[in-house]
Amino acid sequence: MNLVRPTLFTDERNDMAIASEKIFGSVISIIPYSDEDEAVAIANDTVYG
Repeated sequence: MNLVRPTLFTDERNDMAIASEKIFGSVISIIPYSDEDEAVAIANDTVYG
């Protein structure tokens, strides 16, 4: 079996399309946060939230 390693995008913001839209393929998007409250706010800032 051949596996494709995911493409890693770092320092994303929640207002960027790559962070808020469904991407086809092996993609990991990382959004940094400073504390738990900010992490929850980022997670809830979506049309799916």
